[in-house]
Amino acid sequence: MQVEVHLLDYLAWRAGCACLSDLHRPGPGQRARLRRALAELAPDCAPQREWDDAVAYLTGGPPAPSPEAAQAALLAWLA
Repeated sequence: MQVEVHLLDYLAWRAGCACLSDLHRPGPGQRARLRRALAELAPDCAPQREWDDAVAYLTGGPPAPSPEAAQAALLAWLA
């Protein structure tokens, strides 16, 4: 059995966040884990909609033209 997880939920889990809302202000350790998780993901691991959700939720930014651009925007936000 395969279970699909929304990209934001996966990122929260990888960052060690107790709640999804903890992603808004990650601590130093969470920020490093989140950056590593994002860098390890293939852009095609999630649909464009989920990448756009992540960009909007975390950065407040507009939808990206591609998953690659969304991933880059999220990594820039974490820099």
